Amino acid sequence: VFRRGLLGVVQRTRAWTITGGTQAGVMALVGKTMLEETSQELPCIGIATYGVIYGREKLKGSRGKVIAYQPSNSSDESGVPASQVNLDPNHSHFLLADDGSEGEFGREIELRAELEDVLCGG
Repeated sequence: VFRRGLLGVVQRTRAWTITGGTQAGVMALVGKTMLEETSQELPCIGIATYGVIYGREKLKGSRGKVIAYQPSNSSDESGVPASQVNLDPNHSHFLLADDGSEGEFGREIELRAELEDVLCGG
């Protein structure tokens, strides 16, 4: 029901889908749904805190470049420290908020709220 409802709305409106972008819970489900089920190229954008991303050191100096991100090979994330998470590879784009913090979740919330407000014409 969730997948069918999400796809119906996104395909009908050609909406951009925005999530927290990590490979966990509903964010991973949304990414997988968008990748597997859409015949249209509709953006699935993940907005996350840079300081909690597993493997983030490989992203340094990549501003404005396309980088192949390699999440932890562990399907249960057992190889990922508790203060880090994988980006969900099924998202089409990512915005990473970097305020210099490390291991602190939720630092992207203000950026995400402001972006969503602008995109919705607020």
